[in-house]
Amino acid sequence: MAHPIRLGLLPCLLFPLLLATPAVGAIQPKVPAVFAFGDELLDTGNCLALPGVPRLADSKPYGLATFGRPTGRYSDGKLVVDHLADLLGIPYLIPYAVTALINVTDAHRTSRAANEVLPAVPLTESAAQLAHGISYAACGAGALQSTAGWSSLEEQVAAFEWAVKNGTWAPMTVTNALVVMSVGSHDYVHAASKKGAVSQFLETQVVSVMSEAVSSLYSLGLRRFLLLGVPAIGCTPKYRGRIDTQGGRCDEKLDSAALGHNVMLKTAAHGLRERMKGAVVVVVDTFEFVFSAIAAAEKAGWDDVKVPCCSGECSKDKAFTVCDRPAKYLWWDDLHLSDAANRQLAQRIFDGHGGYTTPGSLADALGFAKLGPVDEQGREKEIWESPEWAALAWVAFCFVYVACLVYAQLPRPAPPGRYSRP
Repeated sequence: MAHPIRLGLLPCLLFPLLLATPAVGAIQPKVPAVFAFGDELLDTGNCLALPGVPRLADSKPYGLATFGRPTGRYSDGKLVVDHLADLLGIPYLIPYAVTALINVTDAHRTSRAANEVLPAVPLTESAAQLAHGISYAACGAGALQSTAGWSSLEEQVAAFEWAVKNGTWAPMTVTNALVVMSVGSHDYVHAASKKGAVSQFLETQVVSVMSEAVSSLYSLGLRRFLLLGVPAIGCTPKYRGRIDTQGGRCDEKLDSAALGHNVMLKTAAHGLRERMKGAVVVVVDTFEFVFSAIAAAEKAGWDDVKVPCCSGECSKDKAFTVCDRPAKYLWWDDLHLSDAANRQLAQRIFDGHGGYTTPGSLADALGFAKLGPVDEQGREKEIWESPEWAALAWVAFCFVYVACLVYAQLPRPAPPGRYSRP
């Protein structure tokens, strides 16, 4: 017969083991893949790989803050789409230009600048990485063909359509994936430089092209869309300097175009939600995010919102100066947000704080908030992962432990008949 004291201590031994037992099964991301379209705000390296394209982010100090080397991203580290990938718990998007897909897609087979056939590009990505999405976005891209730079939105969507129809991704991956789109800035900058003003008609054209792109992607099975508005391009260090040599005033002409674009985009998104059954369309007011940071720099945690961290010939690997604290600067170079700003923007998109997303946060739109709390990677937490559960478990452990110690010290009567005479 087992000793009664040993039996009494058995719960003390088992309870800590139960608390330490890991959850069975991994927490799966609710968004299996992300597909990015547009300009360099989402370009994870396409312009670095495409032939005939000026490589402006292929040398230090670009990329050093996060990746330790230039990756073709127009930032000292990550882009907003990279930080969104972190929140969603998926790998960073591989650029389309380094995949084998570029060799078989007619829309990108010819370099528009040099009119030359693109050379064969080896398949350098793993199947697992490609399965989690891809970025078709390219530096200088515009919505309209006349201002498309090296790639138009229409061409990007056409390349993606070919890949989907040829089975690159499983249908369920496409249906549950998130589309991120950012385009328009270069269209308005081009118009302002040529005509001196940006017409409302141009804003209508750009938003119309974006709407058509969303509709085309919807017809391919996609249902989740995140549309980034045009940022306050007139308040970038580059265009501040053109208006005011002291960098004090923003270019009202460009900012007016951005504001008009964003109002039209919200209206267009409302129409898309009504027409596309089961679709989720979230619009991000990137202009307001930047403008709010500038208006309340100290509150937002920025040391400087007018001067870029990297000044001079940042893209030439020479004659540049980098600030001591890049994480405290809103702008990385004279046109693009810093890694820290991109991180903050991604977080605001995800949690909805600041009111920059319409109709609500990305987390709400994707169902995270409805299904329970999420971890720092945007994945749903199990109940035992919450702080409340940890505190309750610790109190319960202490109670059981003390009870077991008390129980072990209680006197035990001898078992009947054990010391009796036969």
